[in-house]
Amino acid sequence: MSDRTEQQSVGELVDQAAEQASHLVRDEIRLATAEIKDSARHAGSGAGLLGAPDSSWCWRC
Repeated sequence: MSDRTEQQSVGELVDQAAEQASHLVRDEIRLATAEIKDSARHAGSGAGLLGAPDSSWCWRC
């Protein structure tokens, strides 16, 4: 085998690293978006509980 088939050029390695970094950033953004949506969903349901009328505190209602 020649050195060319056994070793990648520096340019090829840089291209692979850039592609992998790009995938990593996109995956991290996807994960952060999902976590924010989940947090907002929990915060929204908690706010709904605080704002919902509760007839158990008012015996006249």
